[in-house]
Amino acid sequence: GIIAGHGAILVHSSDPLYQAIATYGAPPPEASSLGYPGYNIIPLFGMAPGAQLYAIKVFPHTGAGIPESIVINAIEYAISMKLEKGYDVDVISMSLGGPTTFDGRDLEDTVVDYATSVGITVVAAAGNEGPASMTVSSPGSAESAITVAAAAHPVNTRVFWDYYYGRRGIGWQLFTSDIPQIYAFSSRGPTSDGRDKPDVAATGIFVLSAYHINETFSQLLAFASGTSMATPAVSGAVALLNTYAEACIPEATPLDYKQAIKNGAVWLDGYGKYDQGAGYLNASNALAALEQD
Repeated sequence: GIIAGHGAILVHSSDPLYQAIATYGAPPPEASSLGYPGYNIIPLFGMAPGAQLYAIKVFPHTGAGIPESIVINAIEYAISMKLEKGYDVDVISMSLGGPTTFDGRDLEDTVVDYATSVGITVVAAAGNEGPASMTVSSPGSAESAITVAAAAHPVNTRVFWDYYYGRRGIGWQLFTSDIPQIYAFSSRGPTSDGRDKPDVAATGIFVLSAYHINETFSQLLAFASGTSMATPAVSGAVALLNTYAEACIPEATPLDYKQAIKNGAVWLDGYGKYDQGAGYLNASNALAALEQD
C-alpha cells in the first residue's frame, strides 16, 4: 500500500477520519457527482502507484522470527529473477532487520551489496531499537543499502490523534511541532565500523495503509508505525527515480539513486546525522538532484 497503493475510500462528512484530514490537510473531494451526496473521497495512493510488485515471502503467518539465511535466500532469489528469469526487478524493499556481529561484512550485508552491483537498489529499515547509538540492524547496515529512519509528520500524527480520540483539534495539542520529528525508537548510527547510518528519514509514524490480518479480514486499513512504514516510502521514491532514469538517464545506477535521495533530503533541525541521515525524504528534490548529477 505505501509503495504502490492506488485506491480510495468513501467516508461521510461526519466521519472522524474525514474531519481530521480536512482539519490538517486539503479537504477530500465530495462524492455527490458519483451519486453519494454527503460523502467524500479519500484517495489512498502509494509513492509509486504504477509500480509492479513481486512478493517474496520470508516470514511465517504467525509473525515469528526467521534465520538470516532465509532473508539471504530471498535476496538471492530476487537477483535471479532479474539476471536469469528476465523480470524487471529494480528495487528490493525490506521492512525487516536483525542483529549483526560484523556491520557491513556479514553475509546478509554482502549479498545486499551484490544486488546493488547488478542494478537493484536495496532499501532497508534502520530498525526500532533507538535512541541508543549503533543500533542500526542488518541489512540496513550494508554499505550500499539505503537505510531508513522513522519520522513523525505533523499531518499524519495529528490526523491519527483526532481520529483515535474522536475529538477534532486535539492533534494540535498532542503534536505541537510543524516540522517532522525523528521518533525515539528509530535506530541510530553510526555502524560499529564507523560508517554514517541511517541514510535518510521518512514518515513512519501513524501511516494509514493496507493492513492484512487473515483471509477473512484481508482488505482492511490501519494506522501503523515503525521504520517498517518509513522504508516503503523511500522504496517508492526510488521506483519513481528509476522509471525516470530508464527513459532519460539510462546510465544511472542504484548508487546514483541513493545519492540523489540523500542530496534531495530536507535537514531537520535538532537532530544529527546519526538520527536522520541526510534528512527527511523529498522525492521532488531527489529527482532534481538526479538530473543535476
